[in-house]
Amino acid sequence: MSSPAYTQVEILEAWKTFVARGIILEDKVRPIIARSWERCRNYGLDPWSTDFPRCSESLLKKKRKEYAENLLLVSPIMKYLLTILNSNISICDSEGFIYELITPLKNYPRTLGTYQHEATCGSGAVTIVLNEHVPVTTDGYEHYRVIVQTYSNASAPIMLGKTFMGVMNGVSPFGPLPTKSLPMIISASKMIENLLGDKKGTYSLFNSLDFYREMLNCCSKMIVILDHSGSVVAGNDTFGTLLGYSDVASLRGKSLGDLLAGKRDLSILMDSQSQQDDNWEYHFSGNKETKRACRLIRKNQATLPNGEVQTILLFDQNSAVEKETECNKSIVPIINLRQSQSI
Repeated sequence: MSSPAYTQVEILEAWKTFVARGIILEDKVRPIIARSWERCRNYGLDPWSTDFPRCSESLLKKKRKEYAENLLLVSPIMKYLLTILNSNISICDSEGFIYELITPLKNYPRTLGTYQHEATCGSGAVTIVLNEHVPVTTDGYEHYRVIVQTYSNASAPIMLGKTFMGVMNGVSPFGPLPTKSLPMIISASKMIENLLGDKKGTYSLFNSLDFYREMLNCCSKMIVILDHSGSVVAGNDTFGTLLGYSDVASLRGKSLGDLLAGKRDLSILMDSQSQQDDNWEYHFSGNKETKRACRLIRKNQATLPNGEVQTILLFDQNSAVEKETECNKSIVPIINLRQSQSI
């Protein structure tokens, strides 16, 4: 959903007014956020509370068994999102239970195995989607509870026909998500919907470039997905353009090794255990003698439902880009939360 240009200063003023007097300043906060605040207030939720629901290991085990087939389908898509967004990625069912969460942090146990409801967790993208069944972002002071006002969230519903199946979420605990996070999360939800609606169950969609196109093109950096042999399965338009190809489909099936200058580069990139320093560059030779030096930002591996393994690579075409920290660990001043990073 598009957002009016409310600043965090305006939203903070609206939040203070609502918490103190129960009055909504309609010219300083989005209606969808205001409705969530009102629900939280009606539940009797304390905006200063610091408690969170605790993980139920037994229920998590039960839910994982119940959604075992779904997990096979959504796992690679969550890995694509993790690679690009470098944030917490989670999925919940229609009741708000988080049955899978992956994170770039070493330890982030807060939401996995818990129910996310406004009555206990307050305003957030996932709790709003559970109520309103529309995609939404929440940033900073839009969150009803003070303890999560450093957060930035993007969530989208997963629908099978007219049936609400759950919510896909991207969450940054320390600052803003990238500007196109919501379109990317929406695209990922559509991918899951297509997989859930595939009655043949052949998983053939993972072999279609169109299946990935919308989500990958939300990323301005160079991203490519390889199969187990190092051949290109999919990439975004940036990947194709930088290598001199007008259509990224022309690269499908090509070995990435044929596009790399270094003879050992592909094997290094395909090795999940290999590490390089932050200035490591890979040199690409594309069409029409196009040459590019790109820095590897992140890589991950995803296992498809049929057991095949993909490698996901995210590059920056500008090797002078500043070093990224783990999940953008430097806490961004809350007042600047609307200054989202680009991807």
